[in-house]
Amino acid sequence: GNSVVIGGLVGVHQYVRIGEYAMVGGCSALGRDVPPFVRAAGGYRAQMFGLNTIALRRHGFSGARMNTLKAAFELLFRQGHRLQEAIKLARNEYGESTDVMTLLTFLESTSRGICQVSSRELDDEEE
Repeated sequence: GNSVVIGGLVGVHQYVRIGEYAMVGGCSALGRDVPPFVRAAGGYRAQMFGLNTIALRRHGFSGARMNTLKAAFELLFRQGHRLQEAIKLARNEYGESTDVMTLLTFLESTSRGICQVSSRELDDEEE
C-alpha cells in the first residue's frame, strides 16, 4: 500500500499485503495481511496494536477522520464479532467514510487472512 512504514529486519511472506498508511514494527514476521491504517508488530507472528495515528496525522487526516477510523477499528476487532458480521455492521454504521470503505474492501479481499489484534494497544510513544 501507499505510505507504508516497515521497520528493519521485518520478514514478509511473498503474498502478504500491507494496506496503506500501515506501520510494521522492526523484527516482525508477517504471514498474514496487515490492514490499512494500523500498527502491527511482534516477533514470530505480528499482531495489530491499533491505528497508526502518527502517520495519519502526518498525512493530514483530520481528527474526525481518525475518530471514525478508530470507531470502525473498535467495532471490527475489539467487540467480539465474527469478522464477516463486523464488516456488515461497520458498513451500515460508517459506510459513508471512504477510509472505512477502503479498510472493509481490504478485509473482504484477503486470501491469507489478517494478522490478529493484540489485546492491548500501544501508546504512540511505544511505536
